[in-house]
Amino acid sequence: MVTAVVMLFLIGTVVFALSQMLNVSSGNVVDGQRQGDSTAAFFLAESGLDKGRAALALAGSQTNAVCTGVASSYALGRGNVTLVGVSTPATCGGSGNPACTNCSLTAVGTVGVATRTLTYDIGLTSLNGASCDASVGNCTNASAPPATWKLNLRNTYATPAIALFSLATRRQGNNTGANCTNAACKLEWNINSQNGINSVGSMGNAVPIPSGASYDIYQTLSGNYNVAEVGALFPGSGSGPSLTGRYSSGNPVPGGAAYWNDDQSGGTGGTIAKANSTSGFFTNDGTWTDPATDTCTTTPAPGTHQACTSWCYGGDTLVFGFAGSSTSLADGLTAVNFDTGGQNLALTQVTKFPNAGITGAPTNVYSEVWYARNPDYLSNATASSGGVVTGSIGAIFTATLTNGTATMTVTSPAGVLHVGDLVSCNGSGNCPAVLSSGTTSIQAQTSGTTGGAGTYTLSANCVNPNCGTRSDKTSSSKLDVTAVGSGYLSVGDAITGTGVTAGTTVSSIVGAGNVTGAYVISTPQNVASTTLTAAGNTIHVTGASVPASGIPASGTLVSVRLGTGTFAAQTKVLASPAPTATVFKVDTTPSARLANATICGGTCAFFQHGATATTSYSVTKSANTGYWGSGFLCLKGVDITPQVVISTSTAGNRWTEVVN
Repeated sequence: MVTAVVMLFLIGTVVFALSQMLNVSSGNVVDGQRQGDSTAAFFLAESGLDKGRAALALAGSQTNAVCTGVASSYALGRGNVTLVGVSTPATCGGSGNPACTNCSLTAVGTVGVATRTLTYDIGLTSLNGASCDASVGNCTNASAPPATWKLNLRNTYATPAIALFSLATRRQGNNTGANCTNAACKLEWNINSQNGINSVGSMGNAVPIPSGASYDIYQTLSGNYNVAEVGALFPGSGSGPSLTGRYSSGNPVPGGAAYWNDDQSGGTGGTIAKANSTSGFFTNDGTWTDPATDTCTTTPAPGTHQACTSWCYGGDTLVFGFAGSSTSLADGLTAVNFDTGGQNLALTQVTKFPNAGITGAPTNVYSEVWYARNPDYLSNATASSGGVVTGSIGAIFTATLTNGTATMTVTSPAGVLHVGDLVSCNGSGNCPAVLSSGTTSIQAQTSGTTGGAGTYTLSANCVNPNCGTRSDKTSSSKLDVTAVGSGYLSVGDAITGTGVTAGTTVSSIVGAGNVTGAYVISTPQNVASTTLTAAGNTIHVTGASVPASGIPASGTLVSVRLGTGTFAAQTKVLASPAPTATVFKVDTTPSARLANATICGGTCAFFQHGATATTSYSVTKSANTGYWGSGFLCLKGVDITPQVVISTSTAGNRWTEVVN
């Protein structure tokens, strides 16, 4: 019994020990499985972060849509990955928004019951250009352009755009120019301030960019130059903007670039300065000749002279690219004025680079982009303001007044009588009180020719003495036009001519204002038939106009391109009354009346007109900007405010894991 009990006890002990050992072993197996799942989940989360970082790198420019757009959930390996992105600020990047300063990626890896959560904060900094300092880095572009000054432009608009890349170079020696290595480049200018010490080179390239697309550009140089480059995006609605450009055999060259740069300087014209001058620079009238009949240089080379007068024809946006020498990052332009002898148009700065605070940028060269926009418009050659007519105001006549009545019989009138005219004696002699009062008016005509010989009723009776027959006259507020020489009379036009009271204006018109009849004027008076001139701010255009709409937009700056007449500087189309194809108002009466004139808006209004005309411009710059080079180009179809091109780069990263 004792032996049996002992044996049973031993067997129980062994079974208990074995069960405990089995429990421990199975726990270790579960823990090992969980540890493996956790490690796998960690790697899945890391994979999610890599996917998010890759999406950001491919985006080109950072916006909140790019950051949040990485969100996804997908199966991978034995588990799943969930990825989200949060931008700072919540709305950032793109047109009209502040730059993104951070994109936080959070990836959750799940395998079985194990989860690992990783967060990767990407600090972002924004630059509006790129640069290379030859004293601390290689800017020679021996094989491929270094990323330190390659510039990427991304069109964030829902419509196409034209991108301008403006390159500035500085070297202690001879500048031998730059070349754009991208096939889509449209070279707009390529010019050097001089060959020698402190020389400055300027090159502009324009590239069409579809909506949502990006374009990488870089220029190769023949030497180790300091480089500064900025980009500007000029968008347009509809089909988007296009370059004004060259024609070949009367046909447009698709995307063909036309431009203005001139190797002359100082008072002889040009787009460069070899000294500290800021004015006395000129372009030709690039809007004068139809491109189909003019030839523009195909490729501008350093020192070339562009002679064509169609490089800006049909444009609505004038763009100025500037490359200047400097001694610090604070140097730059404060103003650019175009057509200083006429419109004195102030251009608007789009961008400058480098600026103060840009680490590693060269301090002796900078690049800027300025622009001015004006809605395009071109009338036919029949535009006029005011008009020339033959007419009279009031009348002189022989009148017989019957004593004790208000009846006046008129014979031999010179001019036209109207109801409401004031009647008075003409000249010296005995004058009845009813006419000398100055208040007696015509109430009605009861017989005779309308406005001519016949019987009229006055507002008061004639009472002796002096009733009878004499020479009388009327003071009238009606201008009776008997012939229209040219143009139109419009409400508000000032009337001038022999005997006309100063300040007399038209109050109402007959028909369109170009027919005979009685026009109401502001001041009653008596003027014998003579030639009268009307001058005002109403513009009439007859016949078909160009463009097809023929309607100038409100606010359009206008100029007389051909014909007689002159607009004052800064004359613009008024919004009210709404402009039409045939009639519109401007905010200032032309300084010389328009007759058979061609009116233009767009970039045409920025220029002095004529095949041999020159249009001056000036720059206001920091004292330390001596030598500089520049160029102009024109675009058409730009109707959205230009955008500064921003390049976003990583400023610092932080990796964290959420501990559960």
